[in-house]
Amino acid sequence: METILHVTDLSHRYANPAGDRVVLEHLDLDVQAGQLVGLLGESGAGKTTLLLNCGTMLRPTAGRVEIKGRSVYQLADTEKAQVRSRQIGYLFQTLQLIPYLTLRDNLRLPAGSSNDRADAWLDRVGLTDWALHKPDALSHGQRQRGALARALVHQPDLVIADEPTGNLDRQNSELVFRVLRDYADAGGAVLVASHDERIDAHADHCWSLQEGALKEVSPQP
Repeated sequence: METILHVTDLSHRYANPAGDRVVLEHLDLDVQAGQLVGLLGESGAGKTTLLLNCGTMLRPTAGRVEIKGRSVYQLADTEKAQVRSRQIGYLFQTLQLIPYLTLRDNLRLPAGSSNDRADAWLDRVGLTDWALHKPDALSHGQRQRGALARALVHQPDLVIADEPTGNLDRQNSELVFRVLRDYADAGGAVLVASHDERIDAHADHCWSLQEGALKEVSPQP
């Protein structure tokens, strides 16, 4: 399988008057096409920082991030923006749906997706009847599933999801994990940060982020 995301010796520090705060230190991580990789860890462990580093939105203090063999932080800003818009689908913890657009139009934004493709993904996440509604008319769970569909609609090589089941009930959580698993099975590379340990049942590999380091989690029997 092709390696989509390749992270080498990555470190991240935040400047602080009392001394730099080390969040990530000398991390290596690979996600291949066809894999779903889970990232567990307590709040404040650095999961979101690592996802932003991997998603080309936050330059790490040190180390290398490659998307399909290209070192993204060595690219010009315009090239990096193209990688981000065409090759990465990012599900933010804050969802980032545009409030004045309908759900369908939110899905049409990535890479100029068509109505048909947007509607097909809304159907996949059970939101067909809400296509013409704006985000404020939806429940939190519906917005969460809509944001997931938007992250996938342009069929990116790499999907990065930050707490995609946060505040969802069990049924909706299982739907989200199943959609992400199906996307990986179809050849996508998926990296998911979650507090929900049920991700272990869907992931090919799970890592726990503790004190700036990654530790592989043994699969549940």
